[in-house]
Amino acid sequence: TNRLSVAIIQLGATIQSIQVPDAYHQLSDVVLGFDDVAGYTKYRNYHFGCTIGRVSDVVGNGEFIMDERRVVVSKNLGQKHQTNGGFVGFDQVIWDLEMKRPDGVTLRHISPDGHEGYPGTLKVLLHFTINDDNRFFIQIEATTNQTTPVNISNHIIFNLAGQSTGIKGIFDHQINIEAIETMETSNGDGLPTGRFKNVNDSVYDIRLPVFMG
Repeated sequence: TNRLSVAIIQLGATIQSIQVPDAYHQLSDVVLGFDDVAGYTKYRNYHFGCTIGRVSDVVGNGEFIMDERRVVVSKNLGQKHQTNGGFVGFDQVIWDLEMKRPDGVTLRHISPDGHEGYPGTLKVLLHFTINDDNRFFIQIEATTNQTTPVNISNHIIFNLAGQSTGIKGIFDHQINIEAIETMETSNGDGLPTGRFKNVNDSVYDIRLPVFMG
């Protein structure tokens, strides 16, 4: 078949595999994942293919100012910061099947007010769709009854050469990013400082293609 195929599990609304047809019409899995749910529970800190939320990445010092008030969230990163939604983020919950469609599925999760410190009840719908052109889309829809930060993402990790190629396949990839600056991070915590640094003469200068290996 020449059709793209995507496997999704309800634990963490996780993309388990994406089977892509190659030039010879052979399907190859191009994302990193496990064959069963046990792998995702055992190695949950890797977040392979999982949905991350309410807030992806790091909330510095586990707090922020919103509507002129201080909001303190849970601190699951060194008891100092919050990362990827807290101790029980979106990647660790079982999402409900909202709708099954000919072209995909919709999953639903309701995050209650105060969960991991965030204000407001948040209803999230994830629409996973494959269109007639073999394109895969993730549409994230979120509604809330209070002002609250929302930064939902998916932690999918690709090996475009196919999982069967192993590490060599990854190192054979070329990468380039046409950026002249990178965000400076603090030495201790790796948090962004808000300042930008020129990439000249640094490991971040990949304006010309380089092999990942």
